[in-house]
Amino acid sequence: MHLRPLNDCLIIEPGEQEFTDSNPEIVRILKEGLIKVPEAFEGWFKKSPMCGKIISWGDSCKYKYKVGEKVIFGRFSGAPLNIDNKKLVMLKEDELLAKDEDVRP
Repeated sequence: MHLRPLNDCLIIEPGEQEFTDSNPEIVRILKEGLIKVPEAFEGWFKKSPMCGKIISWGDSCKYKYKVGEKVIFGRFSGAPLNIDNKKLVMLKEDELLAKDEDVRP
């Protein structure tokens, strides 16, 4: 099935890893629950942004996108989709936090 988003919506394939600059060992320890962290930090960890790749976009999007372009979006942004056993996220363009700008000379 091929979906074409309407207006300024995008379909993103989330990556396996979240976008974080933390030490990978610390992330593993927190995910496995090997240590108890204060609630303030735990809230931040659960809200960290996610990385993903653009699958499709609507006609009203402001920016030019490419299929497979990497983007960063909020963990709880958009609506989750499950199409052909593939986990996808549909979100509005203004929910994107950043996109990969390949600006090499």
